Amino acid sequence: MKMIYARRNILTMTRRMPGIFRRSSFLTLFGRCLITAGLLLLLIPQSAFATDTIWAEHIIDSDFQTAISVYAIDVDGDGDIDVLGAAWNADDITWWENDHTKANDDPTKFTEHTINGDFVGAWSVYAADVDGDGDIDVLGAAGGEGDITWWENDGSQNFTEHTINGAFAGVSSVYAIDVDSDGDIDVLGAASTDNEITWWENTPTVPSPGGGGGGGGGGAPPTYYIETDLAGITGELLISSTGEIQETITVTAEDGMVTFTLPQGTIASDIDGSPLSSLDMTVDENPPSTPDDASIIGIAYDFGPDGATFDPALTFDCSYNPADLPEGVAEEDLVLAYYDEETGDWVELEGTVDTDNNMITVLVDHFTTFAVIGAVTPPAPAAFSVSNLSVTPLEVQPDRVVTISISVANSGGTEGSYSAALKINGVKEAEKSLIIAAGTSQDVSFRVRKADPGNYTISVDGSSGSFTVVAPAPAPPPAAPAPLPEEKEVPEAPTQLDSY
Repeated sequence: MKMIYARRNILTMTRRMPGIFRRSSFLTLFGRCLITAGLLLLLIPQSAFATDTIWAEHIIDSDFQTAISVYAIDVDGDGDIDVLGAAWNADDITWWENDHTKANDDPTKFTEHTINGDFVGAWSVYAADVDGDGDIDVLGAAGGEGDITWWENDGSQNFTEHTINGAFAGVSSVYAIDVDSDGDIDVLGAASTDNEITWWENTPTVPSPGGGGGGGGGGAPPTYYIETDLAGITGELLISSTGEIQETITVTAEDGMVTFTLPQGTIASDIDGSPLSSLDMTVDENPPSTPDDASIIGIAYDFGPDGATFDPALTFDCSYNPADLPEGVAEEDLVLAYYDEETGDWVELEGTVDTDNNMITVLVDHFTTFAVIGAVTPPAPAAFSVSNLSVTPLEVQPDRVVTISISVANSGGTEGSYSAALKINGVKEAEKSLIIAAGTSQDVSFRVRKADPGNYTISVDGSSGSFTVVAPAPAPPPAAPAPLPEEKEVPEAPTQLDSY
């Protein structure tokens, strides 16, 4: 339990008046406890101040460095007196458990228990039931740090530290008593550097019955503090008896992954509609399972108390690490979801995803378990398109080859099969099947021949073109034969007569 203290200054400056003081026999007897290195226990008989009294000295601790303060009370509630001490040099607040029993009549048996071994400049120690739970708590003053602190006893002498004032400079003394007679323990302190005598009023951490008391009506409703424990960060929050938050706070989890703002004026109620008495946030080590196609990104947080509501809703900023995203989870599709215990489902909250800063922002109007959830986005089906139709050559002789080529692209998210059909003059001429991976393309070609001259229109799934078969030119007529040359007559040779 945390007690809330309101500071009340009694005197802000003290003066030492000139005068002569006589040291009393009481101070003479007990003053040694303040100046020796060991803490001493002096056993005082009934005739403690008789002149013939004999004092038996028993050292409890001979190495309690610069022992400066001592107090005695039954710390553990076992019926005997235990001892507490403060040590300036040792920075210790310690108690010694009295092991003296009737069965063991040895007054020197004490067991040491350190309450705080790092209470810098421990100067004063006191003990009282600060929280009214029936056991003895311990108070201390530390001059080195300017601390007024109390340690809550859980009943088994395990102590939890609570700082009342961490800036009470030169504090040298602490005391506890019900100063204002309201039934609880208040705390007093003296500070030499601040020149102050101060008391801290103990105020309740829950509303008192009847809304904090009467008083004739009117005025603001009474306020009180609620305890907060948000992912390891503890504190208090001021709230009215009607559930209205009295101060704006922004809380960031210890791991820095979750931040939320609780504005002043927000009405915070528990599951029954009463004002909240606590706020807490813890890491959910075993969060509820998600659907098969989804997973929790990072860790889940359990905000409590369960069923707490806020009006207006709170702004939640939840960070995520992109490296935590499983394969197939798109960053822009992340959501912050809460777990509905009644339905057993994760419920998506409407919000925005800032992929630049890796943060999701949503409005939250109640407390339960929250987590960033990513669902695997199913890949888009195969989607095909045809382009880049080419025809080579555009004119051919009959029965010569024409090559028709196209490119088929798959812009979908999965591999798919595609059939490319070639039509010539509206009649399917040929077809080819392709297997095309997601995000890739393939080229396909057809080779055709046409014997009849003419213009041919081609199409492949919306892409169209044409080619022409050209009739061959007619053969030229055969050339006329060259005329034969005229035959010339050869004259006869003259007849030669024989001469006798």
